[in-house]
Amino acid sequence: MKKFHINVQRWIRNWSLTSAIRHEFSEAVIAASRMNTTIQQSDYKNENGARKFTAKYFPPICELEFDCSKTICDTGTTLKPSTKDYYIKQCSKSPVFAISAKELHDLDGITPNSYFMEMFSNALAAARKSFNIQLIAYFIKNMGRFPDGSQSKVVSLFDVEKKVIDPFGNVVIANTFSNAELNQPIVIGGSQVQFVRSLLPISGQNQDGINTAGLPYNNYFYDNAVNEAFGGGEHLIAFDPQVLKFVSYTENTDRWSTDLKGLSVTDIEGLFSQGNGKNIYFGSIIDPVTGLMWDLDVVHEPCADGNKFGEWRFQFGLFWDVFFMPDRVCNDASVNGVFHFNSCQVAPTVCPDVTPVTPIQKSVFEWTPPADCYPKFVDTIKLGSTDFGVEANINDINDLAAALNSAGTYQFAVSGTKITYQGYSPITGNINDIIQIAFTKQV
Repeated sequence: MKKFHINVQRWIRNWSLTSAIRHEFSEAVIAASRMNTTIQQSDYKNENGARKFTAKYFPPICELEFDCSKTICDTGTTLKPSTKDYYIKQCSKSPVFAISAKELHDLDGITPNSYFMEMFSNALAAARKSFNIQLIAYFIKNMGRFPDGSQSKVVSLFDVEKKVIDPFGNVVIANTFSNAELNQPIVIGGSQVQFVRSLLPISGQNQDGINTAGLPYNNYFYDNAVNEAFGGGEHLIAFDPQVLKFVSYTENTDRWSTDLKGLSVTDIEGLFSQGNGKNIYFGSIIDPVTGLMWDLDVVHEPCADGNKFGEWRFQFGLFWDVFFMPDRVCNDASVNGVFHFNSCQVAPTVCPDVTPVTPIQKSVFEWTPPADCYPKFVDTIKLGSTDFGVEANINDINDLAAALNSAGTYQFAVSGTKITYQGYSPITGNINDIIQIAFTKQV
C-alpha cells in the first residue's frame, strides 16, 4: 500500500460520520425508547443464558356495572396484578472480517490506528443499514390492528395533485391515537413525510384558510426503507412510544466496555494485544449515529494462510428486542398501539373516492389441544410474539383454558374438546416451546 496518500484528518472526519446516510426508522425507535421510562436496562436480568424482564401490573378494569342492590357487606370481586415475561431474543451480528497484518507494515501516509478507524467506520455504516431493515421487518411482523379491526387505513399528508401539504392526514392520525386512548404517536414513512418536511419551512396559510406551517410535524421521521419493506407504494408506521420499549445489551460489559470513539490517538494494535498476551480483545464499540453499543470481538491469528504475520479478525454484534407492553386501556387484544397507514403515491395520479368500509365482525377461533397437553407441568406459554410465565400443573382442558386466560389477552372458553375465543385473526404459539398452539376460524 505504498503511496497510499490520504489525509489523516479526512479519515477521522469519516469516522465521525457527519455526512452519513441516516436511517431514521431505527433512530426514531431508539429515541422512543428513551422517552419510555417504564423499563430501565437494570430491570432485565440474565436467566439461563437469556435476558429476561417480568412486568407486574394491575390491568385496566374494562367492564363495570352499577348495582345498587349490593352493599359493602357483599362478597367482593378479587383484584390482583398480572405478570408478563419478556425475553431478549433478537440478534444482529456482522460477518467475520479479516485484514492481513502484513498490510499494516506497508502503510504510507496513514497510521495503523486511522486504518482501523476507517475499517470500523465503513463496517458500522453497513451494519446500521442492515439493522434498520431488520428492525422495520420486526415491526411489520408485529403490526397491530386498529380498534375497529382494520389492518390498515388510508391517509394523505401531501396532496399529490396540488403538490401541497394536506393538513387533514396529520389530523386523522392524531385522532386515531386519541380515540384509541393512546398518546401522541411517532410516525415514520417515505416520500409523503419527506415532501411535508421539505415544504413546511416555506408553508403558510393556504387558500382554505388553514395555516399548514402551524401544524405539529416534529414527531414525523422520513425513511424510504419503510416503503421498500412493504414492496412499494406509500406507507406510514405510527406507534405510541409508551406502548413499546426497544431494549439491547452487550455480552462484553463491565471492564471490557470501551467507547472506541475515544481511541483516535491510541495505538489500536497495542490495545488489541490484551488477554494475557493472547492477542484478543472482547470489548464494545459505540455507533456515534444511533448511540447503540455493539459487542466488538477481535483476535489475531498468527500464521494464517501460511503468512507469519497472520491476520486480524473482528466481528461486532448486538442482542436486542422490542417489548410490547401490556394494554393500559381497554382495546381489543390485537390492538398493540402500532398502526399501519397507506397513502397516495407521490405521482400525478388521483386517489379513488373513499367508499364506506363495511365494519369487520369478530369471528370465533378454535383449537383442539392434543392429548399430551395434560397432565403436564406448564412452565411457559407463548401467544403471538409474547411469552408468559405459567408454572402450573395442567390436569384437563379447563386448567389449560385458565392458564391461557392468565395471559390477559383474549377471553378463552371451553367448548367440548375445543378451546375458543372471539377476535379478528387467528393466533399461534406453543406450550413449553414444544406443544404447538394453532387456532383456526370456526366454520
